[in-house]
Amino acid sequence: MKWHKGKKEISVQQVFDLIINLSKKSCISTRTLIEAVLVLLTEKFYFDDNNDKLNISLNFTLGEEYFNRNWPLIDQRLTQAGRRLALLLNQLDKNRSSRKLPPDTQALIIVLCIGLSIVIFAALSVYIYKRKNNTKPDILMCD
Repeated sequence: MKWHKGKKEISVQQVFDLIINLSKKSCISTRTLIEAVLVLLTEKFYFDDNNDKLNISLNFTLGEEYFNRNWPLIDQRLTQAGRRLALLLNQLDKNRSSRKLPPDTQALIIVLCIGLSIVIFAALSVYIYKRKNNTKPDILMCD
């Protein structure tokens, strides 16, 4: 199986090799991960289209500008989360004999789940927003 990225053809084996090499070189630090998520949340996602801090007590709508500004970052964070999850699964596979996960691994799983939940929430919000604004009239309904 192959797919194109720009004009360069990439095979599944090349992607697999890249992930394996990344796994061998990477080191997961729970503290660094938590700090990165906090910085990301406070500096990027808690601001609306006008770069005003979101206030959950007010009724607000996130628009196209918010989506366009944050989508590359969401895409990057999903990729990073996938890599971290692969590293975590590799660590778990190596340490299968122990029944209880070490506290660092438990914290990492929690942080990854929270980060993934935020990304899923943001993606669903954008999807609902775009779907709501691109509705076409139903032919079966009367005007």
